[in-house]
Amino acid sequence: NNYVFFFVFLCLLLFVFFLFCFVFLCVSLFVFLSCSLFFVALFPTFLWGGQEDTVLQFYALGAIFMTATAVVFAGIAFLAATLGHFLATKSKFWLRFHYFQIALFIGLAIYIFLP
Repeated sequence: NNYVFFFVFLCLLLFVFFLFCFVFLCVSLFVFLSCSLFFVALFPTFLWGGQEDTVLQFYALGAIFMTATAVVFAGIAFLAATLGHFLATKSKFWLRFHYFQIALFIGLAIYIFLP
């Protein structure tokens, strides 16, 4: 009896895992195709003149694009770390935040159960 329950639980766990992997793959594929579409459709309009080698221009603009992306993501990570460190020391903020969460969930429950 316990083995059947364990087997069903394991099958359900594997199903959820594979469903998560499938969704993650679909989202990743969509992002990849969006970026590919950008580079194929819009990126060539930023090429400068016809005198220089087109492949070299693609490499240069790709390097600029990757550098700008790295700088933006590094800035976001730095701001998130700074804000996280700042909020970790504020116990009063977290107390108020927990009360806000309670009020929010109570409000959502009332909204769902009332017609």
